[in-house]
Formats: sequence, structure tokens, C-alpha cells
Amino acid sequence: MNKILLIALGCLLANTVKPQNDKAGNLLPKMALIKLKISKQGDYYNILIKDITVIDNDKKNYVRMEDNANNNGLHCFILDKSKTILDSLKINDPLVTRYEYPNEDGTIGSKEVALDEKEVIVRCPYNPRMQYLHILRLTDKKQKKTLVTLKLPNPGT
Repeated sequence: MNKILLIALGCLLANTVKPQNDKAGNLLPKMALIKLKISKQGDYYNILIKDITVIDNDKKNYVRMEDNANNNGLHCFILDKSKTILDSLKINDPLVTRYEYPNEDGTIGSKEVALDEKEVIVRCPYNPRMQYLHILRLTDKKQKKTLVTLKLPNPGT
């Protein structure tokens, strides 16, 4: 009876420690989802990290949707504890929301609305050495202005 309990306990522990595999048996890469709260008053930005979650990425080819940031966009750097760059990404106008609607002539119209505050989720491949998020703003003159460097909290899974 004790042997059966030990075997069952061993199987349970093995399943909890075992990393997730895809259908072909390969390890799934991890993706970090960083939730930011961004607000703006005049030229001043306030950026807070709400949380960070690590998930399995079951997509074979990760495509960065944020890589084409324009003026007023944000450029983010993921840094390790010595502030060495591990990854970077860009976010287009985080405080602008685009609405689409049907026009009476059957075409699609759109309108962009500037917001004072918005929550944004930033995605990047997870690296266990991630410690900081350094954020810069891209200006109209193609220059970058540092906004903030934030300590990343321990990720929830």
C-alpha cells in the first residue's frame, strides 16, 4: 500500500514540475504579458506596471504587432539586473484609440480619439533575467526622450 502511495505521489510531483509541451512534444516558449497603465497631462507621462503574467506561447511564429511605432509612440527596452538590453519593442500612440463605423454610403469610416489614460498590454518573449522596463517616447523630430525605468514585479503564471 505504501509503495502505491509513493508511486502516485511521484507521478503527481513529476506532472507539476514537467514543462508544457506542444502536440509534437517540443517545449512551448513562454510569453510575458506586461500590463501598463499610461496617463498623460500636457507633456508629462505617468506610467505604472499593473502586473506581469507569463504564459505558454502556442504560436510557432511570434509576430510583433508593435514594431512600427510612429511619432508619439513609445520605445520599450527589457533590461536585466545590470541594465543590459535583453529585448526591445515599440508601441504606436498608446493614448490614441481608433474607432470604425459604417457610413451611410456603405463605406467604413474611422475616427481617432486622444485619451488621457489607458491600460496597455505589452507582449514579449519571456526571459527569466528580465528585471526592468525602460520606456522612451519617440518625438516628432525622431528623437527619443526617456520617460521612466520601472522595476518589473515577479511574474504571475
